[in-house]
Amino acid sequence: MRIGMRLLLGYFLLVAVAAWFVLAIFVKEVKPGVRRATEGTLIDTATLLAELARPDLLSGDPTHGQLA
Repeated sequence: MRIGMRLLLGYFLLVAVAAWFVLAIFVKEVKPGVRRATEGTLIDTATLLAELARPDLLSGDPTHGQLA
């Protein structure tokens, strides 16, 4: 194999390894923020569902309530 081809392949290998490291660090930094945002949405949804289910549970017959 010619030296030019070896250098080109080596360059692409270095670029690929560097891109992999950058993406790994990016995912590590972004993941906690995404989890916090998702957690907030899930808490809001659970609160809303609890408010919707409350009258059915207080009436004593949740099987024929609004959410059944």
